[in-house]
Amino acid sequence: MSRNYLSRAINGRVCLAEHCTRLLPEPRLSCRRHYLSSAEIQLDPLAPIRGEVTDWWAATAPRRHKLDALKTSSPDSLARRRAGAELSAIGSRMALLLLPRTVSSWRAETGSPQWQLPPDGWIIKRIRKDYPDIGITPEDRPPEVGGCAETVRMDDWLDCVARQDHASRNRAHAPFRPITERRRKDEETVAAFAKQDAANATLLSGHATGLHTAIHNNQRAAVSGIFKHLGVDTTIPKGTVVFHQIVDPVGMDAISSREKDRWSFRRHMGLTAGDVVRYDHARSATLEAHWLGNLGKTMGNPIGLNSGEPETALRLELAPLRALFLGDQLCKVAQTHLSAELEVVLPAGTHWKVVAVVDAEHPVGWRHGIEVYKRLRTIQMVEISADDASVSNTIRMTATSEELDALTRTSEI
Repeated sequence: MSRNYLSRAINGRVCLAEHCTRLLPEPRLSCRRHYLSSAEIQLDPLAPIRGEVTDWWAATAPRRHKLDALKTSSPDSLARRRAGAELSAIGSRMALLLLPRTVSSWRAETGSPQWQLPPDGWIIKRIRKDYPDIGITPEDRPPEVGGCAETVRMDDWLDCVARQDHASRNRAHAPFRPITERRRKDEETVAAFAKQDAANATLLSGHATGLHTAIHNNQRAAVSGIFKHLGVDTTIPKGTVVFHQIVDPVGMDAISSREKDRWSFRRHMGLTAGDVVRYDHARSATLEAHWLGNLGKTMGNPIGLNSGEPETALRLELAPLRALFLGDQLCKVAQTHLSAELEVVLPAGTHWKVVAVVDAEHPVGWRHGIEVYKRLRTIQMVEISADDASVSNTIRMTATSEELDALTRTSEI
């Protein structure tokens, strides 16, 4: 966002002459008397900025002090409102100017990666700490400018602008959405999968037991058997992106797959852009952008990136080459009620390239009729052929029995 983004974004001001309190219509900056005289005119804080931000802030001090005095002591209510409006515009402008360096400072101090943004509300807290006289609070109403018009608080607005600024510097890789777009279900893709669903339901009509086992019990042999069935349709609509969520089952000893889940979570947490990975097992994914609960594996609320606490949840966004959609027709054959999960099964023995790791917002629930979103570490991968994957540098993402046994022994100590 331009450093002059909030230039003269208010309607009517107080004269810029040092001791004058006359009110002026937009766009005049000084009254007629002082325009013709040699009175000292203060620096206009809303004019285009040249030079260092800190120098500009220091130079605006006389104007800010004058406005603050008017805001608190002027007998003229209109003058108080105009002075307050300009002070708010100056503070908002300063906060915008400080955004890039504030975000960079957070990454340097915490050792966070370049793709990650600070926790919710951290930016305004840091700016207020560094500049106590900036005159803005988290609860202030933000300027009605930019692509963050839906925000109603200054802290949320600054977080939103920081996200927009980061997105403008880091373009999304096709077919993934930019981080300024909250994740949602793509209804067109769901509809496009109906043809595959109908064809496979007819082809696999005599395999209800195997399908039911594969869907409900997630047995890898049964899942792989579906892909090996002669004639099964695994073609997908162009630009398809599916989701897969991974949770670290910390302290959840009753979970039968906790070692496998913990191994997978730690393995995925270490991935960075450019990595090439291999999955030897078939996997379940979904077209549903909404977080599908905890899938019966954990209790409590999985932690993402909002709070700055250690993460216990992440999400994969995957662009596959082929997949099997378990839609209404195929679920009817399998005698299962799970078609609403919009499950998509990915075959075993696939290779993927990590094109980006991003800080994206995913829908996780509803509160008072309003959809709630959570920021999650989102690992974006595109499927590649085995020929395009370097065997020596490929990261294996399927745990061995020895690795799982080692985790079991560690958890028992």
